Amino acid sequence: MKVILNAGGKGTRGWPLTTYIPKSMLPVSGKPLAEHIVNYLDTFEEISEIVFIVDDSELGEQIPNFFDGKQSKYRVKLTFRKDRQDDTGGAILQCQDDLKDEKDFMLWYSDNLCNLDVGQMIRQFRDSDCMGCIATRRRKQEETGFVKTRDDNRIISFVEKPINDLEMPEALGIYAFKTEILDDIKKVSKTKQKINLSFDIIQNLPEFSMLSYDIGDSVWLDLESQNKIVRNKESIKAILGSIDA
Repeated sequence: MKVILNAGGKGTRGWPLTTYIPKSMLPVSGKPLAEHIVNYLDTFEEISEIVFIVDDSELGEQIPNFFDGKQSKYRVKLTFRKDRQDDTGGAILQCQDDLKDEKDFMLWYSDNLCNLDVGQMIRQFRDSDCMGCIATRRRKQEETGFVKTRDDNRIISFVEKPINDLEMPEALGIYAFKTEILDDIKKVSKTKQKINLSFDIIQNLPEFSMLSYDIGDSVWLDLESQNKIVRNKESIKAILGSIDA
């Protein structure tokens, strides 16, 4: 299976640092975020190739330049494609040639760091008859404190940054799809130049078309900015501890 690693986009949430480097090159424990992701995906035999989508600018060139000469380090093949800025769904169409002989593929947004079991996710997806699969979580550690109050607003109890059960599973930025999803994207592309994968495609699929893969006790972070990286040092350490083990 091939993985599309979407490292395009302007990284506006990471400004001002992302005016100088792509968000996927933000430093995490001494290495670019993208390098941690590639190192991890390389450990799964199910993965044969990682296709990067990078920004069509000198800024985006930093990613292939960083990995230039490192191909021999990896079992998987590394390929790079330019992002035409036609949103998340349109970016997948830019990889049509890379997927022409494939039955399915993974999509991983490059600001996501997670130690989920990729092999197990692929197996569960392939054992289903679903069009796609979304990595999800049912519990989340909050970033603020929470209180329980009486009717007169007096606080009964206070809990700092609790881990709460979510009312609905949260969709994370890691997916698997059958390549048939390309047909749906192409249909939308006839009337829209910019195609958002979530709003224009996934949200409009028939019921039961998608499978939820619960990451369980795996840790997931959206490292959109250096601030997020600094604030989540312990969680990052937990993820990288299992990735680098």
